[in-house]
Amino acid sequence: MGFAAARPGKGAGQRFEALLSACEAFALSRGVPLEAGVNMAQRDAAERMLNRGFRSVTYGVAMMRPQGDGLYRPDAYVLADLR
Repeated sequence: MGFAAARPGKGAGQRFEALLSACEAFALSRGVPLEAGVNMAQRDAAERMLNRGFRSVTYGVAMMRPQGDGLYRPDAYVLADLR
């Protein structure tokens, strides 16, 4: 399982873009395809990935307790491989 996140707050979207660029550069340097996942509740992060050409391959369901959203909220910029 892999995990990466951009620091939250003002400019988080731009930091997430930089994170994606770094991941893409690393994968390219190794000659491997990049697979990355984001929860669709993270709307801006998901849209940024779609705009960069990422496409859904598998889908999952996250079951949350009533305490809160955790990382699955619109202002989160988190990449996770939950295979």
